[in-house]
Amino acid sequence: MVTAIQHQGRIKLIKNLSELPIFVKENFNVLPSDIHGAGLFAKRFFADRTELGPIVFCGKAKIDYANLLVDDYDTSLPQTWRQTASARYINHSDTPNIEFVFKDAETISAICSKPVLAGQEIAGDYRVIYPMMGLSVPPWL
Repeated sequence: MVTAIQHQGRIKLIKNLSELPIFVKENFNVLPSDIHGAGLFAKRFFADRTELGPIVFCGKAKIDYANLLVDDYDTSLPQTWRQTASARYINHSDTPNIEFVFKDAETISAICSKPVLAGQEIAGDYRVIYPMMGLSVPPWL
């Protein structure tokens, strides 16, 4: 199922989060964002240093996270970093409330870098995660 929301005069189609793990469904909403398009919003309070779970993982990692993938990522590509469905809605911010950390050599997780209140958008600094994946930071950042 796909949900349509209107944001800044445009219709945005978002994937229904009904198939995501219980942790995601119970703790986050995908809503219109003032930053860009749709964003991931906390449904409850998260304390500083709370791990929010994996956001990207390398294709050579065990496919333990296959159920977290967005539907347009090919799990057969062994060396590609893949984004989880909830991570698709984490927008970039110069004043992030999460940081990106290696959970292991092939998995990057999001951890709250400060307390996050219910209703706040989850946002990270993309300039940090690109080099972690061995990629150049895009010039638009």
